[in-house]
Amino acid sequence: MPVYTYTTLDDPSGATSAYGINNTQIVGSYSGTGLHGFVYSGGIFTTLDDSLGTRGTAAFGINGSGQVVGEYIDGSNNFHGFVENADNFTTLNEPQAVGETVAYGINDKGQIVGCYIDSTAARHGFLYNGNSYTVLNDPSGVNFTIARGINNSGQIVGYYNEANGKTNGFLYDGTAYTTIFDPLAVANLIAFGTIPVVCRAALAFGSSRPPPHRRGSGGTAHSMRASAQVTAPGAIASKIVAASTKPNRQNKSTCSRISVPLVQKRKLRLVNRKNRRARLSHCPRHDR
Repeated sequence: MPVYTYTTLDDPSGATSAYGINNTQIVGSYSGTGLHGFVYSGGIFTTLDDSLGTRGTAAFGINGSGQVVGEYIDGSNNFHGFVENADNFTTLNEPQAVGETVAYGINDKGQIVGCYIDSTAARHGFLYNGNSYTVLNDPSGVNFTIARGINNSGQIVGYYNEANGKTNGFLYDGTAYTTIFDPLAVANLIAFGTIPVVCRAALAFGSSRPPPHRRGSGGTAHSMRASAQVTAPGAIASKIVAASTKPNRQNKSTCSRISVPLVQKRKLRLVNRKNRRARLSHCPRHDR
């Protein structure tokens, strides 16, 4: 079984959460005097703040070229996506969005995925190619699809809600949606990222927060595990990073056994109640 080393990341300016990584850099956010994004590289934290984000900035994804995507909150508590390149910020607003667009992932081709909320309060995923937006809705989802990550092959992962509120992960290859569900999960699975790998199938592993409406009640534990073997038609296999809600017992799989410690209590908080109310109303993330 692989042995993993966990390294704590604490921005000296405040409580810290890490969301995205490339080969040498990590992005996330910290809360001290407000909410701020950061880039961590070579042991140094560099603050990343969109000048339009008077109520906060958070960084969620970074590609191999160092382009960063995330969100900022303006003075009216509206959420906007952004892409940052060499200290230049470009605002991202899906045309159908009402009050919120969030950018979560970016690949080396500059393709960006995220979510937005429309006039009916439904949540949709999107793909932005630098010129136009493509709406992403898993056909099994009911007014709720979130796109979280995209790799250099264009494969997209995220999650959707069924009519009964159950959350499932998905893989989208540009043509079809494939549901990803951990066989041990009793409630939810969320897919956050994909990594192309040269193999027939791959395992999902890591650690992450559960979705906000499932917090370990009823004797359950939240962790990451080998959730599915997925090969999209016409594409190479992907390693899919996903979180599941499952019974509090050892993970068992015919492929491997992975033991991951429970995630510590969430540190990231907004510094005032008004910001927190606004934040809780927008596209859900695994940090809450």
